[in-house]
Parts: sequence; C-alpha cells; structure tokens
Amino acid sequence: MTEIKTEYDWTDWVFIISMLILLLWIIGKTIGFIRSPVYIDMIPYLSIVFSAGALFQKIREMGKNIKEIKIGAKDTETSLHTIDMRVIKLETVLDNIEVSLNVPSNQK
Repeated sequence: MTEIKTEYDWTDWVFIISMLILLLWIIGKTIGFIRSPVYIDMIPYLSIVFSAGALFQKIREMGKNIKEIKIGAKDTETSLHTIDMRVIKLETVLDNIEVSLNVPSNQK
C-alpha cells in the first residue's frame, strides 16, 4: 500500500498555531492564571480572525485545484476521443487489408 505524505502549507501552520493559542488562553483563563487587561482579552478574537483567514485561504486554494482538475479531466476526455477516432480508423484500415488479402476476419 502506498504511504501518503502530508505536507503542511503556511496556512495550515497559521490555523494550528491560532487554535493552540486559543486553547491555551481558554485553559489559562479557566484556571485563573490569566487575569488580564482588555487588550489581552482580545487574544482569542484575534486567534479566531487569523484561523478564519487561514481557512479562507485554504478554501480558495481548493477552488483553484478543483478548477485545474476539471480542466485536466476535459483535456483527458478530448485525448480519449482522439485516440478512439484513431483506433476506429486503424480498425477500418486493418479490415480493408484483411479483405484485400482474403483473410477471414475474426469474430468480435
């Protein structure tokens, strides 16, 4: 079985770090470790904003990848159609050769 290697992009790291900061802040606030002024209380909101931005960037990248896959599938379909037409021409030529050589054709 083929092992799939996961590569992390910068957006993955931004999302992971933002969620980790949010988790640490929640734990610290819950146990009373963080007794802070208002600007420190803004940390979870900033963390959510950064993680949402990273998530948005990932969604945009997925959209671009899906578009590339669609284009690739269309190109593959065109190539298969071309190959199919060439095979039909080749079968016609082979049938003509069989007829001219009086070779009995194989049943298909």
